[in-house]
This record gives sequence, structure tokens and C-alpha cells, in this order.
Amino acid sequence: MIASSRGQRSATPGEAPTVAVRPIESSVAVGAEDVIATRTDAGPHREIRAGETIATGDTPVRLVLISDRTRIDLSAGTSARFARERQGVRVHLEHGGLSAEVMPRTADRPFVVETPHANASVVGTAFSVAVTGHSTVSVGHGVVDVASGGASARLSAGDVAACARGEAPRVARRVDRVLEELADPGGWNNCSLDLPLVSGVGGLVGGRSLQIHLSSERSWAGAIFAQRQDFSPYRGLSLTCRGQGTGALLLVEVLDNGPPRQPGEKDQAERFFADLVDDVAGWREVRIPFTAFKRRELQMPGAANDGLTLTGTQGLSILTSRDTTLSLERIGLYK
Repeated sequence: MIASSRGQRSATPGEAPTVAVRPIESSVAVGAEDVIATRTDAGPHREIRAGETIATGDTPVRLVLISDRTRIDLSAGTSARFARERQGVRVHLEHGGLSAEVMPRTADRPFVVETPHANASVVGTAFSVAVTGHSTVSVGHGVVDVASGGASARLSAGDVAACARGEAPRVARRVDRVLEELADPGGWNNCSLDLPLVSGVGGLVGGRSLQIHLSSERSWAGAIFAQRQDFSPYRGLSLTCRGQGTGALLLVEVLDNGPPRQPGEKDQAERFFADLVDDVAGWREVRIPFTAFKRRELQMPGAANDGLTLTGTQGLSILTSRDTTLSLERIGLYK
């Protein structure tokens, strides 16, 4: 979906008029060669012409491009202007939402969606974009090139990019497994006393986030899984997070193997850690390969000592060397 927070505005002299989508003839007097798409969702088909702005009102609208039968769905409350782009199409999204199943394109037949923050050039894919304070592009399958702030990124299936005005795209790549239990404060069941955990709105992959306020005075956030997990098929850990750019050193800890913990008992898992530096203010994805994890000198009494096997992972922890706030939106595993 593509969505925008801009409000509707009246056309000024020289601009294309805003036309509410309904089964009537267009007021734009142009030739049939300027017809870009037809409405197919309900009622008589209506031709959509180059330069025309579509306002959907309270009802979603489905369009099909004349050139190659690419399907475009406009959500309710959407305003989008359609224009020619060489032998292809450019959609200027003012506000609302758009999703599309785009047929494969060549360089001379582009499909481009322009938002206030970014351009998404589609090679041939199913994709969506959400525009609030920034634009977020998500790819279902295929390839999308995203440009923002003078930089660009190529997205493949499962990738997400967040684009703010004047900034390069921030990309979160596809993960093979999301640790869903860690998206909820209740999943973090092994934290230091009185550790603040605040649920909020995510900023990169479109989910909920969990804000953790950590201090250097023996403060940590920890999660013990209800059942031990097999992480051995995966190459590493992915954290989609928002830092403060404080320079604080965070330790990401994996609790590996050991006997299952009984209620009220301390675990005997073997602890391994990797460094994460809070050197970026804002959202980003951090990938930590499991080969980067080292065995901690400090271990619980009775902990195993058989190396990082990942076949019986008991949980995860995050610790810090100085006060900082970290927001987590997605924790996943990649191959």
C-alpha cells in the first residue's frame, strides 16, 4: 500500500483537475491514445486519462492499465494523478493508499510511484508503500528500486525501505523467521527489576515496537522462551531497532543449551555475546552473524561449556554499558 498524509487541495490554474471516481465520462478532452487505465471494480468501466487526478472518496477503486493489464488498487481516501512516463506510467500519490501487481517492465516502459518522500521504480512485482511522516516501501515479490535523498536501494522480496525527506533509504532485508513472542512486553520475562518496557508504533517494517530504557547500573532486558529453540539452521540474528546515537555499547546475549529452567530457578544456559554500538539515531536493521558471538567470562553456576551449538537456545538478553533507550520493532533470524 502507498499512503500519504497530505491533505486534499483544490486545483490551481495549470494543474490537472481533481475528478472523483465514478462511472461517468472524463471531463478531460483528450484523444483515446491518452487513456492510461480503466476502472474495473464495479459498475460501468471508466477510462482514466493522462493528467487526470483520481479521488476515491469513501470507496476503494480497482484500475487496470491499458498497456499490459497491470492491476492497481486505490484505497479509500486516496488522491493520485496518473501521467505518462516515456512508454510507461508515473503515479503521483498525494495522499491515501495504493498497492499494485505490476507486470515485468523494460527501461523504456517504467512504472514509477512518486510520494512526497521518495520514488519507487518497479521492475515487475507486487509491492506496497505507506506514507505518514515518511514513506515505507515493502516488496511482496519481484524487484523495486527506491530513491530518496540522492541515494538509492534495490529491494527484493521481503525487503522494506523507509524514506524520509532528504535522507537515504533505510533498508531492512527479508528475514526467514520472526521471533513473534518478543514483539510483546510479556515476552521479555527475564528483565531486571523495574525495567521500563513501553509498547509503541514501529518505524521501519510496519509493526509494533517495544521501547526499552536501559541503564548501566545492572540493567538488562531478557527473554526466556517457553520452549527451547533450534537456531542452528540460521546464519544470524536480525534486529530492527531505533537508537539514540549515544555511542553506548550494548551487549546482545544468546542463552544457549543447558537444562530447562524450572519455575523460580535460575537458568544454567551458556552465555554468548556480540557487541552492538548505539551510533545511529533513528531506525535501522542490524544483522549479527552467529560467528560474531563470543563466550562470556561470567557464566551462571552449572552452565554448559560445549560451545555455541544453537540447537537448544533458551533465550536472549540485551545489556548496556551506559544509560540509553533502544526501541525494537522486529527480532528475526536469517539464513
